[in-house]
Amino acid sequence: MVVDKGELFSRIYRERGTPVQDSKRFRMRLYGYLEEAHNPHWSEFVQFFRREAGIDIRGSHSSIQAFFKDAPIDELLDCVTVEYRRLRRKAQEERSLNDYFTRKASSWFKFVERTFQEENLGYVIERDGGVRYFVDEEFERNRVSSLAALNVPQLEAVRDAFESAHRYLDPGSRDMKASVRSAFEAMEILARLMYPSQSKLSKNLILQQLRPDAEAAAPDEVAKGAISAIFKGLADIVDGAHDYRHGQEVHEPVDPPLDYAVFFVSLIASAIRWMVPLWEVKTRASL
Repeated sequence: MVVDKGELFSRIYRERGTPVQDSKRFRMRLYGYLEEAHNPHWSEFVQFFRREAGIDIRGSHSSIQAFFKDAPIDELLDCVTVEYRRLRRKAQEERSLNDYFTRKASSWFKFVERTFQEENLGYVIERDGGVRYFVDEEFERNRVSSLAALNVPQLEAVRDAFESAHRYLDPGSRDMKASVRSAFEAMEILARLMYPSQSKLSKNLILQQLRPDAEAAAPDEVAKGAISAIFKGLADIVDGAHDYRHGQEVHEPVDPPLDYAVFFVSLIASAIRWMVPLWEVKTRASL
């Protein structure tokens, strides 16, 4: 672990272990930041929080502090999003102070992002200020880079299915079979956009159509051979996922293991990121 000079002792030597869902330190740090930002006038924050989240924390300064100490963690995480939303709205409404509130929103975002990491909490704050569960750094990087590639109107259905695959891995609503199915659906929608004559994602589609297009984009013969092997493996994995995607011939349906679901969703994310540039080429060629 790379340690910054001047880091707190507890963050260097405390055993981190698996990311946690709650933390007294996180609660107090969140309260401390907002206390500095709003004290002694909490009224605007309280009113906005009541309106946007339906949570009433009116009362004395001590009552507000008690909320941050004792509220359910989901309400506290709502607070993260609501404050970011409040600052972004202020930036839009107060034209003369646009830069000021934009900086405030950015500062809040960075503080929460850093605090999640430093307190080893299993959450991540997204660009729009929403909070979601966090699997691990590599999984999150893969998710974010794939979402960026899908950020075009024509691929909205792919993006929706892809995001659903990740939501189904969240601890609060975990459904591994639904996650695998949604990931499969995301890749299938993209494949059908690329190859309109095909009605489904199959091993043959990958080997006979997707792989040749990927090979054609290879810069040299060495890369072409490596790409061919990658897509052969992808075809086998996608073919194996049909066992979870379709009905099973058993009385009690069998869910995929979590490790398999995480691997499959990660693999599909990488495949989608590879397929989008090929889709763009095909789209331009058809115009």
